[in-house]
Amino acid sequence: LKPLPATLPAGQRVRVGRAEFVLVKAAVARETTERAALLLTVRCTVSREHDAMNFWSDSVRLLVDGIPHEPTNSVNEVVSGGAAKEAEFVFSLEVMPQTLAVQFLDAGDMATVPLALTPITTD
Repeated sequence: LKPLPATLPAGQRVRVGRAEFVLVKAAVARETTERAALLLTVRCTVSREHDAMNFWSDSVRLLVDGIPHEPTNSVNEVVSGGAAKEAEFVFSLEVMPQTLAVQFLDAGDMATVPLALTPITTD
């Protein structure tokens, strides 16, 4: 994948259900001439007072112009109480979206974090 001239914010942190999710890294890369990929590295931390939870493809959605999309890759991790794991989620983008957001889900709870796609300009 070839990086594209755009930046995305990282570092957003939300608590959802039994876990805290942190958007560690967000990058856009070219897959083909017609399609780009959004790569999100997410850390899931489960608090000590909770049992283990699944951290998988169903934990993260990309909202493209308000429409939820599942990742194109498969993530399937178990995070124990008092522990954390990171995983990369890959989403396909076929058109330049007006709005992007990441949705984090756990056991019926949900939080949404907007993403501002900023073009890098060379002056």
